[in-house]
Amino acid sequence: MKTVTIIGRKWFEKTNGNTYHTASIIVNGEHVITTPMEYGYGDQYQRTAEVWLRANGYMPNELMREPYSGQTDKRPEMLRSYCTRNGIAYHAEDVTVGRKRDL
Repeated sequence: MKTVTIIGRKWFEKTNGNTYHTASIIVNGEHVITTPMEYGYGDQYQRTAEVWLRANGYMPNELMREPYSGQTDKRPEMLRSYCTRNGIAYHAEDVTVGRKRDL
């Protein structure tokens, strides 16, 4: 991988007060997938993309980072830090849409 772009689309369901998202994943300028709608707000779309990239062989599963602030075990290295450490250009942005069907 030389570049990774994640475009999140978020929709707020007013009835129940939940936020849902999809993540469009672009690797080396080629659209790879738009993930199915999932519950999650904020930057959760980036985590959804990371999970998909790991599961589909774009990012090694075994990479672990050192524990931090009170943790005793190692945690998976996050997508942004993985890209930075490996010289991969990383960009993430999101947009809030007004309708579920716009996800």
